[in-house]
Amino acid sequence: MIDAMINLNIGFSKSCFRTGNDGRVTYHPWAYSGTGYPIENAAQEADLRRRIGIMNAISLFIILPLVLVLSFVVGPQICLVLLILGMVVVWQYTRSLTKGLE
Repeated sequence: MIDAMINLNIGFSKSCFRTGNDGRVTYHPWAYSGTGYPIENAAQEADLRRRIGIMNAISLFIILPLVLVLSFVVGPQICLVLLILGMVVVWQYTRSLTKGLE
């Protein structure tokens, strides 16, 4: 089941990949804004999709429930702090996926 969740082509995973008129797939790390990076082969595309799927699965099934529980235990202020921290972590991870792409 986890493997199926990682390989879903929905949401952020779907908006990051576009096929041009020439048939080449490009990776857009910031979804609809910013530049795209051409993907060299199917293995590279599969690896990027897998990594983004893992990030989505961790966010939805680990981080969000944890934040919900912490908001009841510690207080709702923790949600804002964890949201900002989470955004920074996702931004850094997404940037790291573009290394080696030109």
